[in-house]
Amino acid sequence: MRASLLFAAAVSVSIAAQTPARPAPPTTTARPVVDTYHGIQVTDPYRWLERWDDSDVKAWTDAQNTYTHAQLDALPFMAERLAQTADQYAFLFWQLGMKVSIR
Repeated sequence: MRASLLFAAAVSVSIAAQTPARPAPPTTTARPVVDTYHGIQVTDPYRWLERWDDSDVKAWTDAQNTYTHAQLDALPFMAERLAQTADQYAFLFWQLGMKVSIR
């Protein structure tokens, strides 16, 4: 148990040392909506994000996706890992007789 915790800590430190400091993720505005269920008020500050056709939600989603891709693409092992995953899926779909296109 201790050995696995030490190993996990060492891997975390190693990954952190390999990646430079990154900017903070885009902020998310809280727009509280209050519903009452069986006499109990429930506040959801991020319910506005459920409206997929809202231009603000689309802008927020684009900003989050841009940030996420920048973070993942900067990892030194990501390109190799994506290629491995694409090969694995292609082989799986080939076995199943399905045609697939992976970026």
